[in-house]
Amino acid sequence: MRGRTAFPQTMEIFVHGMHRILLLLSGDRARVKAVHFEHAVVSPKEIYRRTFSGPVQFCCTGSGILLSATDRAHGIEGGDSQVHQLARAYLDLQSSLHATDVTSQVRRLDSTLLASGKAGRREIAELLHIHERTLI
Repeated sequence: MRGRTAFPQTMEIFVHGMHRILLLLSGDRARVKAVHFEHAVVSPKEIYRRTFSGPVQFCCTGSGILLSATDRAHGIEGGDSQVHQLARAYLDLQSSLHATDVTSQVRRLDSTLLASGKAGRREIAELLHIHERTLI
């Protein structure tokens, strides 16, 4: 992920959440090659060693987690194809949200969420991080 944040701790919490999800989905098999942050160190390095299962580097060109090629290629054991489709659609949507106007974002979210039965104004507003009344 690129884009400097005024609150480096927010990025650290986000990346930590991604790290935990990767470990959960891989059954603790994922091997983290490196964890990258755009910002400088904000906590004692021991905290980073205890928190992440790989080396942590700062002042990088982006923030995120680098996995081994083997782990990237390995599927999730016992994965649910419907959940996979929803997750893939959500991730595709997130990556394209910033490149389109609000109307296109709402339409895309609406069509994506229809399958889940949760395509209401409240759910769309939450995903866009705007107030529900903005969509009226």
